[in-house]
Amino acid sequence: MLVALACAGQFLVVLDMSVVNVALPSIRADLGMSASGLHWVVNAYSIAFAGFMLLGGRAGDLHGRKRMFLTGLALARAVLILTWLPRRASAP
Repeated sequence: MLVALACAGQFLVVLDMSVVNVALPSIRADLGMSASGLHWVVNAYSIAFAGFMLLGGRAGDLHGRKRMFLTGLALARAVLILTWLPRRASAP
C-alpha cells in the first residue's frame, strides 16, 4: 500500500512538471523569453515546488498531518472556485 501511494505521488509530481513543460511555448510567445529564460522558468518552478513540499512536511509535523492535509484541500478548493467564478461570470 505504501509503495502504491509513493508511486501515485511521484506520478503527480511528474504530471505537474509536464504541465509546465507544455506551457513553455506559450510562455515564450507571450513574454518574449529566450531559450535560457525558459530554463529559468522550469528551474524556478521546481525550486518553489520543492520548497513548498518541505514547508508542508514541516507544518504536518508541527500541526498534524491530517489537519494540514485537510487545510491543503480546503485551500486548493478555494483557489479553484476563485479562478472558476470570473470565467463563469464572463460566459454568455
